[in-house]
Amino acid sequence: DGKKIWILQSRPITNLRPIWTRTIAAEVIPGAIHPLTWSINRPLTCGVWGEIFTIVLREKVAKLDFTETATLLGSHAYFNATLLGEIFRMMGLPEQGLEFLLRGQKMGKPPLGKVLPSLPGLWRLIQKEMAVDREFERDYYQIFVPALQILENNFKQSYSQSLSELLDQAEQIQAWLKPITFYNILGPIGLAIRRSLFRVSEEWLPTDTAPEIVSLRELQNLATKLDKVTEIEAEFNQNRELQTEFQQWLERYGYLSEVGTDISVKTWQEQPDNFRSLLFAMARKNGSKKDSFSAKKLNLWQRWRLAKCAKRAMTKGKIAEVYGKLLAYLRWTFLAIENYGLEAGIFEQKGDIFYLEFPEIRQLILSTVGSVEEGNPTKRSPLTPLTKGGMTQPPVGSVEEGNPTKRSPLTPLTKGGMFSDRLLGQLIRERKEQLQKDRDRQVPSVVYGNVLPQENPEIAPTAENASILSGIPASVGYVEGYVKVCRSAGVSIAEDEHPIIVVPYTDAGWAPLLLKAKGIITEVGGQLSHGAIIAREYGIPAVMNVSGAMTRLQDGQKVRVDGYKGTVEF
Repeated sequence: DGKKIWILQSRPITNLRPIWTRTIAAEVIPGAIHPLTWSINRPLTCGVWGEIFTIVLREKVAKLDFTETATLLGSHAYFNATLLGEIFRMMGLPEQGLEFLLRGQKMGKPPLGKVLPSLPGLWRLIQKEMAVDREFERDYYQIFVPALQILENNFKQSYSQSLSELLDQAEQIQAWLKPITFYNILGPIGLAIRRSLFRVSEEWLPTDTAPEIVSLRELQNLATKLDKVTEIEAEFNQNRELQTEFQQWLERYGYLSEVGTDISVKTWQEQPDNFRSLLFAMARKNGSKKDSFSAKKLNLWQRWRLAKCAKRAMTKGKIAEVYGKLLAYLRWTFLAIENYGLEAGIFEQKGDIFYLEFPEIRQLILSTVGSVEEGNPTKRSPLTPLTKGGMTQPPVGSVEEGNPTKRSPLTPLTKGGMFSDRLLGQLIRERKEQLQKDRDRQVPSVVYGNVLPQENPEIAPTAENASILSGIPASVGYVEGYVKVCRSAGVSIAEDEHPIIVVPYTDAGWAPLLLKAKGIITEVGGQLSHGAIIAREYGIPAVMNVSGAMTRLQDGQKVRVDGYKGTVEF
């Protein structure tokens, strides 16, 4: 118009890129995350997603850095929505493709012109997905069963493993975790897509291979031997046969934990008292309320559709079992390493090792023992049996008995090593303090840029601004009661309390707490989450994915849970 000059800037606005989202990430690895957990999970998970996208796009993604697929902000996991959106656009798919892949949610029809160039790549991915059942079955017997047997034998052996052996074992387990992580991502993706395409209800699917469900059913069967006894605990303490059966159950499912993807969280095996209490609670509860579903109730058309998903559901359960066991053995390996540090005074208390990253732990051990050198040509293949690589050999650099100079293997770290004990202790204390702050923080679901915004406390609910919270209906039924906010699975609930519990998320380890509730509300999760499955198994009304539930609802507040509509009224 001859008066104004318009200046257009074409480069991206740096403080708005990338965009990070908690969607999906909050379900994969919920809560505040320890440094050791993240240093192992991030390269595994990002690497597998890189493999999946490379199958489709090949050289088109050669320049992408897949380690940027996920990050920690305020100690909480976020996915890179900007990078993932770019990748899905390259495939000709809508940006919400990740939710379609992982949840089976509707994605909409992509423009045919954009998706045509990617059809060969998508067909390669479909072929890979269709081969999951067959290839996992092969690897199960060739890789995973022998691996788990080796690890079981190592933990049963009478002598203590040396630091170098434990480091070797930690690296070996991570090598095994790579292929099972691939199956653990692609397997559920295939199941979610099949359920969506063939319209298969969750109730139709078999649950007798899901570890968290099978374990509960077996414990429930054990509890039936106590349900007619007045003094349940006294009978258990006097019944040796029952105690033996319980111990066998704990050994069989002891690898499960409150958060299946977080090695910093205690396994069931490490907290037998909690599950002894669960056994007694089950005996008093008199069994599951769920009527067993039979495929015979389905018509021919429905059974055909179910057949397209049933095999994958069974495979998914076996994948989850192997994945969970390997992570449990990895945790126990780090605890064994930590014991050396505790004896030497390097660590102040149990759990300190989880505040170090794996490269830091590795460097600490190498600088101490000097038994493994990078680039060693004799270093064995990651999948070579550990019994033929040094794990059952005598500890490297061991000292003869009676040698007065014999010392703890970690002693050198206090003098001239990578860290002094003072610096290491300070580092751990600082990370502990930061993690505690982040754990109590209400993190946003979306972050623009690489810095969390200042906290904005949730507006207190009033009759005017919100009396109903919405989520995902996970287990049908209505229930009214009083809220109990539970930030961890270790919260104590009296036998006669029966509250409506509000939790940040649920995993297999939350089962003891969930069984004491008459209603369940979670901030994170969907119809396939552990809490949803357990709620349906025991007929407990539940609503998942209720945003802000942990802050909007308070202890003692009366609420009404509608498991049909997925609402919470207060």
